[in-house]
Amino acid sequence: MTVTRIWSMAEGFGQVSNLLGVGDPNVHKIGDQWWMFLGGFQDTFKNNVFSACLPPGAPLSSTAWAFHTDASDPRRAMSLIPQPGEDCWDGAGLHTPRYVTGFDASGNAVERIYYSGRGSAEVIGNTGTRYAIGMLERSDGAWHRRAEPVFGGTEQHPFAVEPTVHYAEGKWRMWYNAAPTPGPGEQPRFRIKYTESRDGETGWSAPVDFFAGRESYFDTSIVQGAYGYELVASAGGNHFGTEPFPEQGLWWYEAKEAAGDRSYWSAEPVKILEVSGDVEWYANGVFGPSIQYGDTEADRDTMYVFFTGTYQPDSPPFPAPFFFAVGRAMLARPA
Repeated sequence: MTVTRIWSMAEGFGQVSNLLGVGDPNVHKIGDQWWMFLGGFQDTFKNNVFSACLPPGAPLSSTAWAFHTDASDPRRAMSLIPQPGEDCWDGAGLHTPRYVTGFDASGNAVERIYYSGRGSAEVIGNTGTRYAIGMLERSDGAWHRRAEPVFGGTEQHPFAVEPTVHYAEGKWRMWYNAAPTPGPGEQPRFRIKYTESRDGETGWSAPVDFFAGRESYFDTSIVQGAYGYELVASAGGNHFGTEPFPEQGLWWYEAKEAAGDRSYWSAEPVKILEVSGDVEWYANGVFGPSIQYGDTEADRDTMYVFFTGTYQPDSPPFPAPFFFAVGRAMLARPA
C-alpha cells in the first residue's frame, strides 16, 4: 500500500487562499477527467462545497489536483453554489458532498450532489445542532440547491449526516450516520442506517440499522466494480485525543448487490488502513472515505481510497482544535 497526502491545513492549498481547511473528498470520473468534490471551511468561517480536477486524461495515480477557482481571482476557490443565507436550514454550512448519477421520477437522467447541512454554528458534541441531508442538482451547466432538505432523520433518531448515496435498480439508496460526533472526552455512538427512495427526494423508506453497536462506523463509501459492490467504512477520527477511544482506520466489505440488508455483505471486514502515531497527518484517525478503481491498463485493479486524516498538534490552528488533511491510499483489492 502507498499512502499520499494531497492537501493539509498545516501547509495550505497552493495559490488558493480563501480555504482554511478541506475534507470529505468524493472522487468520480466525469467525461475524460477525474473530479473531486470536497467540503471546504472558508475564511468567512462557513462551509460550502468545492471541486478540484486532475488534468484531462490524467490517471487516478496522479497527484496534480487543482481547485476550480474564481475566474476573476485565481487565489479564491469557487464554491459550487452561493452561500445559503443565515435563515436557511443549512445556513451555517454544507459538508460531506456525495456525487451520484441516476434517474428522477420522470425518468430523466440527473446529476446530483447530496450533502450534510446545518443551521447552527455549533457542530461538535452529543448535544450539538441537528444535521439534515440536502441536495444539489446540475442543470444548464450549473449546480442548483434544493431549498429544503431531502431527508432529516426520524423522530427516534433526528440526526442525519455523512450520506453515501448510490443509484441502482431504479432506487436511490442511502447510507447515513444517525448520531452526532462526540465532543472532548466523549465516546462515539455512531449508527449507520439505510433508507431508499424511488426519486431520491421524497418517500424514503423507514431507516434500518446497517452498522450499529460494536462496529460504530462514522461514514462509508460504495462503488460498483467488476466483482460486484464494495464498501469502505471509517471509524471517524479521534479529533480530541480522547483516551480510551475505539480503534481507528478503514475497513472493506463486499457484496453481490447494493443491498441495505447487512447480511448481504461480508460477515467480517478486512482492515485496509492502520492508524498509528507514525504518520502524523492521520495519527488521530480518518474519515470521509471515497473508493474508486483506476481506469488505465496499468491500474485497473488498483483500489484508490481518498480520505480525510485528523491529527491534534501541540499548537492547534484557530478556530479548530485539530488539523485536517486530505490523502489517498493505493492498494490491491483485498482477497
